[in-house]
Amino acid sequence: GRRNVEGGGRQQDFHNTSFRRLMGTRGDIADGWSYDVSTQFSRTSATRRTLNNFSIPKIQRALDAVLDDDGNIVCRSVVDGSDPGCIPYNVFAVGGITPQAQAYISAAGLQVGTIDQNVTQGVITGDLGTIAAKLPWADDAIKVAFGVENRRDKLTNTPDDLQANGDFTGGGPTIGISGSTNVNDVFMEASI
Repeated sequence: GRRNVEGGGRQQDFHNTSFRRLMGTRGDIADGWSYDVSTQFSRTSATRRTLNNFSIPKIQRALDAVLDDDGNIVCRSVVDGSDPGCIPYNVFAVGGITPQAQAYISAAGLQVGTIDQNVTQGVITGDLGTIAAKLPWADDAIKVAFGVENRRDKLTNTPDDLQANGDFTGGGPTIGISGSTNVNDVFMEASI
């Protein structure tokens, strides 16, 4: 139930970057007929860095202090050799939290995510008035449009091992996710 007074408050550092590229062309095929083809790619990247959290496994080892053979206060993990770099964390004495102990138990987390989207589309439009396709009661000729589209979306969000395992005191595990979709559409419309 103790806050990290010596190390400062928890911090979140967010960085987002977006990029989009769109290319296309359009033109006439024949009298009354035209095409429009395009492709786009976009990516959004996000990075979140978490600072001044405690590592739960390290704080548990740092609080488990014992006397070594020379009578010095050390972590039990130093004596048994499981973590020779452990520095005792003494919350019961004024000045008991040394900068070395603070550095040992502090941990930074990193989470990286990206969202990619690719869209490719082709459309052909036509005025059937060029071949006299018109209903007798209509003022305008029949017009048509048809085409295809492919859309691919991909998402990944990857936390580091500390966050994925829930090893921070600042909350539970952050679960990484990834997935994608690939959609093909065929469409047609007519104005009669």
